[in-house]
Amino acid sequence: MPLQRLPSLMAVLAAGCAPGSVTIDTTAPPAIVDTTIPDVPPPATGWTDAPYATWSEPDPTDDFTEYDGAWARIVDPMPGDVVPWGEVQHYEVIVRNPAGDELAPQAVFWQSSIDPDFYGDAASFDSDTLELGTHDLTVLVDLPNGVRVAHSVSEVRVQSPYTGVYAGLFSVDGTVQNITITCTGAALVDFGEQGVIGTGDADCLVSLLGIDVPMNWLFELENIDGEITGTGGVDLLGFFTYDIPVTGGSLEPDGSGLQVDFAGPIPFVGELSAFLDASRVSL
Repeated sequence: MPLQRLPSLMAVLAAGCAPGSVTIDTTAPPAIVDTTIPDVPPPATGWTDAPYATWSEPDPTDDFTEYDGAWARIVDPMPGDVVPWGEVQHYEVIVRNPAGDELAPQAVFWQSSIDPDFYGDAASFDSDTLELGTHDLTVLVDLPNGVRVAHSVSEVRVQSPYTGVYAGLFSVDGTVQNITITCTGAALVDFGEQGVIGTGDADCLVSLLGIDVPMNWLFELENIDGEITGTGGVDLLGFFTYDIPVTGGSLEPDGSGLQVDFAGPIPFVGELSAFLDASRVSL
């Protein structure tokens, strides 16, 4: 049996990193090689597919002492940032050593926890490709001294500028069997990640002949560039639901909020008009 030996060259151990970043040990277990093979390949990096396979052993004649203890930090976007869907967002990672010097990386790779098509290979770049959803973004950085460091930010949300939960006042006027009614209550409407479809409800009490009767509304709204259409389904006495159309409405998340008018007849019962005025209370 041929003699066995350990490789004469061991991979550089990963250096320590600042809080919030990670240094990745890419050293493979020692390989046993046949002494009859003149050249022993360097240990595997642990990454086999592009763009991960960027690892290279440092030239022992180079001086990379300034990279000792270096760490990476994503500075844009920050954790919890909201990125408008379809709009250009800036992405940036910096590398520093314990002395605070900003250093140049050798190679960079960005990735998302839920969007496999998202990609970046620069320390600083702009992109509008990140898909809808809540992302954890991770960047891997190879340094010239053969060390790989990483950093992640969480809860980066990509959504429409209109997305959010809107809460506010809902008021109804009308006639039911020739009896004038009024009804005021609270409403809640939720526009999803795309900011197009808004669903919600409102509740109030109507006084009919001295009796308080519950009136419930179910909203099915559609937003196209801030203009609202759709219906409000009114449920009176729990016997039936009738859709009252939207006669006008607007959605301005950072301005007047959600404002919608409803009006229409209810056959054999009467007619109703209503107004919804709600502000965004949650993203």
